[in-house]
Amino acid sequence: SMASGNPDSITRAQIESLPNGSALTIIQQLRRRWLRARSQGTLSNPEPAFAIIFVDGRRWGDTNSLMQISSSEIEQMDYLNARDATTLHGTGYVGGIIDITTRRGR
Repeated sequence: SMASGNPDSITRAQIESLPNGSALTIIQQLRRRWLRARSQGTLSNPEPAFAIIFVDGRRWGDTNSLMQISSSEIEQMDYLNARDATTLHGTGYVGGIIDITTRRGR
């Protein structure tokens, strides 16, 4: 299937196999689970947490911001779980990070 390969990564070849769209439409088709809320499960913060988007190593926005990024600009997308996100970027990423590398940023 097109969603084969590393479940935490989307490659340029996979992106090119789909019609042009936004980063959001690509993720919806290939890695829908990246968009799911992760439960924070604490009394102080019971709200579910969604992934935060990074573009070329810099914080970009919430999952709605994926609509602003054209799939034609993307080299690769990676999902970092909360533990990996914390190791790389500090606390506050219970929902993980969707890390987008653009073709000019690679």
